[in-house]
Amino acid sequence: MDKHYGRQIYFMVGEEPIVVPSSSGCPVNHLAAAGKGLTAPPPAVDETRDFKFGRMFPKLSARNRVPKAQQIKDVEALVGLGNAMNPKDVNVYDEDSSIPSGYTYLGQFIAHEITFDKTKIKENFPTLMIADLRTIEQGRTPSIDLDSLYGLGPQAKESQQYYEADGVQLKIGSTLPSDGYGAILQNDLLRSSVKDESFGQALIPDPRNDENLLIAQTHVALIEFHNKVVEKIKKEQELSGPELFKKAQECVIKHFQWIVLHDFLPRMIDETTLNDALNSTPEFFQNAEKMFMPVEFSGAAFRFGHSMVRDSYELNMLHNSVRSRKVSINEFFAFTNFSGGNKKSLENQWVVDWRHFYDFSGIRKVTGNLPLNLAKSIDTTFNLKIETLPNYPHPQDKKYKPLTVRNLVHGYALGLPCGQKVADFILKSGRTVEPLSKKVLLDSPHADVLRKYGFEERTPLWYYILKEAERSGDSRLGDVGGFIVAQTFAGILSNSVISILRDKDWRPSLPAHQPGHFAMIDLLNVAEVIDPMGQYHNLTEGQGTP
Repeated sequence: MDKHYGRQIYFMVGEEPIVVPSSSGCPVNHLAAAGKGLTAPPPAVDETRDFKFGRMFPKLSARNRVPKAQQIKDVEALVGLGNAMNPKDVNVYDEDSSIPSGYTYLGQFIAHEITFDKTKIKENFPTLMIADLRTIEQGRTPSIDLDSLYGLGPQAKESQQYYEADGVQLKIGSTLPSDGYGAILQNDLLRSSVKDESFGQALIPDPRNDENLLIAQTHVALIEFHNKVVEKIKKEQELSGPELFKKAQECVIKHFQWIVLHDFLPRMIDETTLNDALNSTPEFFQNAEKMFMPVEFSGAAFRFGHSMVRDSYELNMLHNSVRSRKVSINEFFAFTNFSGGNKKSLENQWVVDWRHFYDFSGIRKVTGNLPLNLAKSIDTTFNLKIETLPNYPHPQDKKYKPLTVRNLVHGYALGLPCGQKVADFILKSGRTVEPLSKKVLLDSPHADVLRKYGFEERTPLWYYILKEAERSGDSRLGDVGGFIVAQTFAGILSNSVISILRDKDWRPSLPAHQPGHFAMIDLLNVAEVIDPMGQYHNLTEGQGTP
């Protein structure tokens, strides 16, 4: 395990450290207060370009230093709104979307792949407003190059621990036997066996991918996918060593980029908005040297996935609503080391059956009429109680524990503009945008809180984007959120070292349910991890999921 990794306050879609005022009025970095520093994961293979955070709308962001007294009032208002978004009882807004739940955690994997704030903010930061983005270090490359999977590559000393002796295949971990299923599977992340504080920690370039069971199992699928691609190329071409690795790596990266562009994003944003970003002259990221990670994206727009998390899931043939019960989201944090869970390897009874998380109806050989977990609709009301997780890194002041509060305060610390200003900017640029009216914003269980603090006129960007999606009714981001996400991914993909946008003639070559296409269900099929418990062992009567 890389010793420079520690634990940060991250959840779902790549949360960076937040700075909030302490009870004494002094802003406190809860990461520093916890004594857990976290430096950057290694950059991608052959990738050394600097990559910083920046602003898509610099003229809209608050620039003047806000007096401390006003900061405290502003943050208290955000705490009030955040708590209202996280009620004790789920209300009628808590509805299923049409999106399979696997895409919630694919989104988290993608977020970890492209954004990572590695800056250690001083504990006694003098003011909350406004973070100087020049001092925030981005620990990811300006590419979708799977550096979260490959690290620096097999030739780099610090990354060799991720690879087999051949320097081509990635290492995989074994599960432990468990009641009801005694066989051992190759379906866990490789973990440290050293009997010290690193015992059980996942040996992967980005420890955040061991935050919860579903993101960890997604990373396992990517490892297996790479190894299967290596085997396929090896059979077709006489390659070995560095040449074989480079060929497999490029194949994996391009197929993953295709999934992001043609499977993930079309489910989250309007196709016209995405195509406009891909086909128009770049407005924000003209070239790789000018590429940056927009805080409007990392601090607001790409945090929509938090809203999609279910409170419980059908998991596999042993843990489901028919045989026993669903598994709560809180339990998923108990099976990983990053979130303070069990130090041992994963018990095989918790290996994911992906048929509960993705729709495999397009692949004939995948059988089983299993209940499909659908992601929750993207909206402004949450049923996600991370403050109840005993081992999760929490701020000391309990009022800052809810994820909704953390996100809102984090956006404030970054100086994000309000949603109305961004909508007006996009409208003036000549694009079709329907700004949210006060009436729409106040059609909400949070109406009293919005009125109390004037948020119906200056709506926090993250809340505004969630409200757009809630209003759309089709589980997709609206005009502002879709614009920010589409423009950011167009820039990232265009400026990736390996890029399917620059390689216009490239098409997926691996087996797929639809010729010329490649989706996440195809990746899981090629990796042979769809249902590890059922694929590799005969099931006795009564063990299978109905």
